Amino acid sequence: MRWHTFVVLLGVLGGLTSQPGDAAIRDRDDQAEHPSAAASAPHSDSSTAAIAQTLIGAWRSDGNSRFTRTFGADGTVTDRFEGDESATTKAKWRLFTAEDRDPLLDSVVKGVTYLRVDDGADVTFYVIVRADRRHLHLRYADRRGFLLRFTRVLDR
Repeated sequence: MRWHTFVVLLGVLGGLTSQPGDAAIRDRDDQAEHPSAAASAPHSDSSTAAIAQTLIGAWRSDGNSRFTRTFGADGTVTDRFEGDESATTKAKWRLFTAEDRDPLLDSVVKGVTYLRVDDGADVTFYVIVRADRRHLHLRYADRRGFLLRFTRVLDR
């Protein structure tokens, strides 16, 4: 694993205090608090274009406020760890579904939208669990139970 990836992961994981199994409980609590949100079920294939538009912008990790992920309309994504410029990574992102699946992901589920992030050295796959104006929840496609939560960074 490259050093900057390790630093970013350490920063994100360092801010988490709950067990992975607690994510479903927190998701249910979020749904009760925000009934208009699309729950914690993955988004359907038909919403891929809308999800892509929703992703564009800056997101701050709920687990570690020093970590941000910014999705560009041009298909670029930049991960930053405040206070450590060497931890900044730039990559390409794209969404896909079972119908246009990525050959590098072993198995996909129909009706689920996936996010592919490729920095040229590593490719990471996520399931889009929730994507709305304020919240972005990503689950590693190969690590069930581990949920990354982000809140949109609002312009001041």
